[in-house]
Amino acid sequence: MQRARIEISKPRKFGVVSILAKYAFSFLLVLPALAVLLIISTKNLGIWTIGIPLLTLVGTVFFLPSLGNIYVCWILRHDIPQSNDDKLIVQITLCPRIRTGFRALIEDADDVGYLSLDESELIFLGDSVNLIVPFQRIKAVQGENVGMRGLYVAAGRIRLDISDLDGFEGVEIAERNSRMLPTSRRITRELFYTIKSRSSRGLAAPESDEGG
Repeated sequence: MQRARIEISKPRKFGVVSILAKYAFSFLLVLPALAVLLIISTKNLGIWTIGIPLLTLVGTVFFLPSLGNIYVCWILRHDIPQSNDDKLIVQITLCPRIRTGFRALIEDADDVGYLSLDESELIFLGDSVNLIVPFQRIKAVQGENVGMRGLYVAAGRIRLDISDLDGFEGVEIAERNSRMLPTSRRITRELFYTIKSRSSRGLAAPESDEGG
């Protein structure tokens, strides 16, 4: 059976400055809500002063993934793999984490990059992490809610428990490709079931077919 392999280098683009810029860019999504609150604060109470903020809140949540994901796609724009078919932009968080201190405090992702799945393995090519995991090495696939960070409605993460990954117990994956919340949830759901299905087939494979 082939081993899972990981290579870690110094971040080239997804460092502290880029993360702070991502948060600043994402803050633009809050500006319409602040503008609405400022406007209705000068009006008398009525159905519109209640309805408009609610509609603004729903719209903000609907586009919750958009600006942060757009920024991540922008910083990865020169790293597109030669074969870009079926490759998804994601963030990964290793367990235990490889980021510490202030960097780990402000950002829950250890790296961002391109994820692809073939019939036998999962491949992640990131800014500072390259990861190859044969599906036979995935012991469990679980879905996790991101909690308050995603207002409890954002698409969750996919946690993979991996055997023999050079001191790491597993990895969490979250998609960063979408622009709207429903799309993000759909992509996450499809990715979850694809990985779960292929890892289940890998675990069920007979010893004579495992090789290595």
